[in-house]
Amino acid sequence: MKNLYECDENKILGTVGALLGGLLGLAIWISCGYYWLIPGIVGFVFAKLIIKGYVLLAGSISRTGLIICIVISLLLISVSEIGGVMAHVFFEWQIHDPAEVIKNVGKYVRVKGILRRMIGNTIFGIMTFSIGCFYLYYKIWKETADGPKEEVTINTDDPEGFR
Repeated sequence: MKNLYECDENKILGTVGALLGGLLGLAIWISCGYYWLIPGIVGFVFAKLIIKGYVLLAGSISRTGLIICIVISLLLISVSEIGGVMAHVFFEWQIHDPAEVIKNVGKYVRVKGILRRMIGNTIFGIMTFSIGCFYLYYKIWKETADGPKEEVTINTDDPEGFR
């Protein structure tokens, strides 16, 4: 295992990995949101997928990488509301052509104050996401104080316990 200062971090590939992990998390978020379920545990899984995607392609994670993951998370939570509207159009309006679904999202948003509900859901989603992920982000922030960090492994032969 490399020393903390020897880890190479490719932020561009990490961002791509975070986006790919985020897309998987976004699918879970939208699926749960369609049934009006956005608990903190979904936010936690969402954050883990984004961070795992970042680390897999970047090779390690630093505080800068963590900030990139947080920003991507917040942006994708906002996008998830549009995806949720698209899911409602797809299932409730029985429009199964993707081009038609995208075309009708604007119409659906204007119906019965959906936009106000979307804004409220986004704020609520960010709050539950923050509650579900606070400890995860805090732990990574503390672990990356000395530089980029790969996966933590416990080495029983090491007197400090971690390597």
